[in-house]
Amino acid sequence: MKMKICLTCGKEIPPEKRKNKKYCSNTCYYENKDWSGANNPMYGKTQSDKTRILIGEKNKGKLLGRESPLRGRKHTEEHNKNISKGTSEALRKPGMKEKLQTQLGKHPSEETIQKLRIANRGQKRSDEAKKNMRIGCIGRPSSFKGRHHTVETKSKQHESAIKRIIRDDGTYKNTKPELMVKGMLNDLGYIEIFNNDNKYNINNINYIHQYYIKDIEHHYVADFYFPDLKIVIEEDGVRFHSANDRVKRDNLRTQEMEEKGYHVLRIKDIDLYKEYDKIKDTIRNFIVDCEINNILQKLPAVEVI
Repeated sequence: MKMKICLTCGKEIPPEKRKNKKYCSNTCYYENKDWSGANNPMYGKTQSDKTRILIGEKNKGKLLGRESPLRGRKHTEEHNKNISKGTSEALRKPGMKEKLQTQLGKHPSEETIQKLRIANRGQKRSDEAKKNMRIGCIGRPSSFKGRHHTVETKSKQHESAIKRIIRDDGTYKNTKPELMVKGMLNDLGYIEIFNNDNKYNINNINYIHQYYIKDIEHHYVADFYFPDLKIVIEEDGVRFHSANDRVKRDNLRTQEMEEKGYHVLRIKDIDLYKEYDKIKDTIRNFIVDCEINNILQKLPAVEVI
């Protein structure tokens, strides 16, 4: 029997495939044939959604196509600029803008979201990937610039944040900024009282974390309270205390507490992250000043002759 050679790879065609065959496999057949333009049987056609679903189910879990020739390599700066230029030109084509706008406001289905969660479960970005993402965002204008959240969105964010910090028994979890303030107080030598235990520090000044202030009209749970000096320290998070109505409420509570003889110090969580040492000094000086005033008030009045 005459030997047949594959026209693409040059290998011998197996006997069972020799009849009317010029290629040893479908891969060689597709590689040798010119599929450009009108020669492609799918030229000018699109696959239906049903066909795409069937193809996706058939190839699920398979590694399709050849390994990318760019694997482990990177585009040059010139190539990246050409890609960016080509994308910009494509977006300027007539009808492209309207086509993209048809996708605005659309969201993936719950089934798609669940699939993405399962596919990405356990995966973490490397430090290098995070660094590249940060570098890529430098100088890029924010997509939210000039826009504002609606009142409804802010309300949803507030409710979501409340659910994350409230325990099942109704008590509040310690937020990260609160733990930072707590660490400051412990470093300064002040001791937290648990269940009204008699614990004294070097200055005989203790504090209570999450204390219920009930002798004012707008009563609430304060973050930190020093019972000996009637000091209240509040850590105000931006998400909870930046809205106009909440700012007015906080100012009203501060005014009511000061009228009752409380000394109130409010700290923003942003300042804790930016100026940790400065805030620590502010807390120490505030407590020392209140302690001095408390001592002066206890001294007997001196009669001036």
